[in-house]
Amino acid sequence: MFLAFGGAVTKASPEEPGNNSISCIVKVKFFQVRGNSLSPLINPGQTIKLLYGYYNCHPVERGDIIAYNYAGNDAPIIKIVKAVPGDKWQLKKNNRQNSYQIMVNGGPLKNSDGKSYRIAESNIKMLKLYVQDYPTIPQNTYLILCNQLSGSLDATRFGLIDKSDILGKLEQ
Repeated sequence: MFLAFGGAVTKASPEEPGNNSISCIVKVKFFQVRGNSLSPLINPGQTIKLLYGYYNCHPVERGDIIAYNYAGNDAPIIKIVKAVPGDKWQLKKNNRQNSYQIMVNGGPLKNSDGKSYRIAESNIKMLKLYVQDYPTIPQNTYLILCNQLSGSLDATRFGLIDKSDILGKLEQ
């Protein structure tokens, strides 16, 4: 799912709760969505708001919908944060369906409809490498996925991501 840029405004927000002496600049940009990897949460043609720079002073949280700077794309992609630093994760093979479930902290990852992701053998190679080297999600690293059960242009293709490539948080 890609974004098409729109207008922007800027606002300041506190860096830490209760600390009014430090502020963080968050630019608000509006985008029109192209693609359907987050349907039915976010649909093609829908206008959404990106809080650009939000994570410079706020933690990335599981369940956040983020804009990610994917190298080689002219537009950012949007995905859901499914695992955060410190989470334990693994891949569990389902031999009958020749697919894998992504397990985080002992439970299967699910999409917005409550269905478990089922990643095909042909699409799991990148994640196999990462889970072997990093059974615990490292600091400033995240697992992001689409809302489609079989994956998309997401962690199933490029693995874990670094916080520095997250552009901001999306709001609908």
